[in-house]
Parts: sequence; structure tokens; C-alpha cells
Amino acid sequence: MVESWCYVCFHLQYWYDGDETGDLPVDFSIVWDGDFFIDKPPTMKALLYKCEAQRDSCGLCLKASTAFECGWCLDNKKCLLRQHCQTPEQNWMHPGRHNVRCSHPRITKIRPLTGPKEGGTRVTIEGENLGLQVREIAHVQVAGVRCNPVTSEYISAERIVCDMAEALLPHSPGGPVELCIGVCSAEYRTQSSQTYSFVTPSFNHVHPEKGPVSGGTRLTISGHHLDAGSTVTVFIAQEECLFVKRTNRDIVCVTPSSLSGSGPASIKLLIDKAEVTSSDTRYIYTEDPTISSIEPSWSIVK
Repeated sequence: MVESWCYVCFHLQYWYDGDETGDLPVDFSIVWDGDFFIDKPPTMKALLYKCEAQRDSCGLCLKASTAFECGWCLDNKKCLLRQHCQTPEQNWMHPGRHNVRCSHPRITKIRPLTGPKEGGTRVTIEGENLGLQVREIAHVQVAGVRCNPVTSEYISAERIVCDMAEALLPHSPGGPVELCIGVCSAEYRTQSSQTYSFVTPSFNHVHPEKGPVSGGTRLTISGHHLDAGSTVTVFIAQEECLFVKRTNRDIVCVTPSSLSGSGPASIKLLIDKAEVTSSDTRYIYTEDPTISSIEPSWSIVK
């Protein structure tokens, strides 16, 4: 006869040191009389957690697993269980409440800090309380220009990624990032301390100035504001030059083979939606080197 058993544990408080992790899986076992192991299922773990650990903002608290039953205590400004928050009916926010939204969003970092006025720059905004869902983002402007959130790049409460529209003013001034979560009232609006600037990338020199038609030359293109924006593509004539790296003054790429043989070839940069050219700066394709003789033609074998 097979009997089923139910083990009831006493109500005990378990603890682990440190706040480096918000939850910690631990081994689960059934022990008889202190030292006799009845069972220790290898796949079964008990999960210990602390609401406060690694959840020091309202957004991080409310995005925690609903199984933890953590909520944001407004009076304490801490992530707590309901029973640890005074007057939870008024002060305890939790994901189960209708239209719950964290106030006081904050921007801690934006990148990049420069881009072309033609737009297309993908701007990453990091911070806290940046909404629990992307649909909560009511308004994003970068230096006064609309920036459209990219749903697939959004990280709840922590990161907004958006694509810049074109700056329509001829000389658009720089400025901070401004965004609103839900509504644009004072407690749901924030502005970055960093500022974003519109720049005009340009180049006026290449090194080396020539290379073989078969390609493979490591080419350095020099100019100004060449690290602006979020993406760059280099073309030699109509073929893409394999990107290696870039700084404010240089872009390095590996030349493609020439489809039209030897001769001068134009250079074009696509930095986001900006097209950058220079009529005075070209790269010259030369015929591939050939070997006509070897001197000496013999050697002594030891």
C-alpha cells in the first residue's frame, strides 16, 4: 500500500548575508532527527529573497517577480513586503494595482552625446523609474528634437532607446534629453544633466592615399566629428569598406576590391542619416603588384 505524506514546516525566518543579490536559490532537503537525510531532490531548490536587495528604486521594485509580493513603500522609499510597510492601504504600491506608475523618473546617462542634424541616431537613455512598460513613455525629446522609442530595445524601468528625427532648424542648438512617463506633470517629467549636440562630420585626408585594386588595405580617414551618431558605413566608390574602429578624428576601415579597375575612387560616409563626402579627397586604386624575378635564384642547403 502506498501512502502519501505531507510535511509541514514550522514558521521560521531564513536569512542570507549581503545585499549583492535580490534572490538566492538554496538546497532543499528533508532531514529526520537532525542528521538523517530522508530526501534531497537534486532539482528542487528553495528560493530566499530580499525585497530591498538590488531594488533601491520604485521601478526596480515593481518589476520584480510577482511571486515575491514585493511593493514600493512610499513613506519609507523602500521595496518591502506589505506587512513591513506602515498603512499599506495608502503607502504600498505593487504591480497588482491598476495603473500603478512610479513617479520621479531620473536619467543617469545618455549616449552618444553628438549626432548629425539629419537624424537617424539611435540614442540610449539609462536611468531609473523609466516606466514599467514601453507604452508608458509619453514623450521623449533629445535637444528639442523628437526621438521615437524602439520597443525591442526597451528595458523596463532602466533603459529607453529611441531613434532621432531630423533637426529642422538650420543651426540646431544642443540640449538635454527630456522625457515624461505617463503624463507630463512635474512628478513624471525629467531632464538629463548631460547635453546632446548636433555636429557636422567631415573628412579631408586619407592614409595611405593609394592601394592595390584587390583591396585589403587598412585605410585611415581623417577629419572632424567622425565619432558622431550611432552607426557609420564607409564606401569606396560603390563598395563598402570594412569598418574597424573610429574616434573623433579618424575612421579606420579595410578597403574592398575595385570593380572598375585602377584609378581614383570617391569616398562616402553614411553616419546615421547624414551623407558625408569630400570632392577633394579620393583614394587611388593601383594595379596589384607583380613579381618578375627573384635574386638570387639559388641557395646553399646545409
